[in-house]
Amino acid sequence: MRIVITGQDSLLRRAVERALAGEHELVLAAVSDLRVDEQVELLVAGAHAVIHLAPLDSSRRTDDPDETLDVATRGTYVLLRAASAAGARRVVLGSTLALFERYPEAWDVGESWQPLPDVEDVAQLAAYLAEESAKQIARVCPLTVVCLRFGGVVDDAAAAGTPYDAR
Repeated sequence: MRIVITGQDSLLRRAVERALAGEHELVLAAVSDLRVDEQVELLVAGAHAVIHLAPLDSSRRTDDPDETLDVATRGTYVLLRAASAAGARRVVLGSTLALFERYPEAWDVGESWQPLPDVEDVAQLAAYLAEESAKQIARVCPLTVVCLRFGGVVDDAAAAGTPYDAR
């Protein structure tokens, strides 16, 4: 299976690469801007699936909140439409559990709960808008989209000696 992975080098992307490398052909997105149709079409050509981690990529955020939100929203739109047109049928969208931080800690938030993004936090709003874009595209394109929301992604070294975090 040919799988396209978006997002810059990170602990999460490296873990995904290690998990899939032996069995699948991985294409690591070298596209600088997922909003550029022609670049994205070349990226997803022949792809069977897409793992879209770019909405979690803090290195791509600019000082301009509008630009950050546009990259997350329109970039997801362009990527998923191009992937569908190229024949991909599966998308895994990486998002964040931070979208649920506004719920009281004692509440047992389940998968049926709606995210409550902090609209003052551009990173949360970008992740939420990427989710919404993917949800709407999945309604009109023959794509199966699964959203995985992550807490802080750490390795053993980073987790050693830190207090427990349920996320």
